Amino acid sequence: MSVTQPLSGGEQNAAPEGGTPHREGFRFHDLSDPDPSKFAQAWLEHQLRRLGDAREAVLLLRDDDKSLRVAGALPMGGESSEPLRACVEATISRGRAVARTVGDDLFIGCPSASGDTIVGVVALVLPATRIAGLVLAALRWGAGWILGWFADRAR
Repeated sequence: MSVTQPLSGGEQNAAPEGGTPHREGFRFHDLSDPDPSKFAQAWLEHQLRRLGDAREAVLLLRDDDKSLRVAGALPMGGESSEPLRACVEATISRGRAVARTVGDDLFIGCPSASGDTIVGVVALVLPATRIAGLVLAALRWGAGWILGWFADRAR
């Protein structure tokens, strides 16, 4: 499985001081939008609001050509840091969640899988004071939305 260039996204707003960026006009029903970029950004924004203190995040979704593509990110439109990219690659290659502390940062990667097929990967950077198991529990809850979205697209 390869990781390729980002999918196109919607209009983005900068984050308020110390806050999470948001898209103008966010609606909860964006989580059922058939457009991958709209769904991905809505899902990522929802997760980041629940977690509250992510410094960097990326969501990759499986595309029609079986590649995982960047579909949502924090900061919006920015390049992921090398440690976050390494976290994504480790999550994909191991096929399971990974967590690693580097200095003051906790890197967490969590796959969404249907059978043996990874359909999505979220990776984020949080303060190292966060408890990895609790963050993973929240991400696994959110993975149900990703699996449901893919099931809806298959119909």
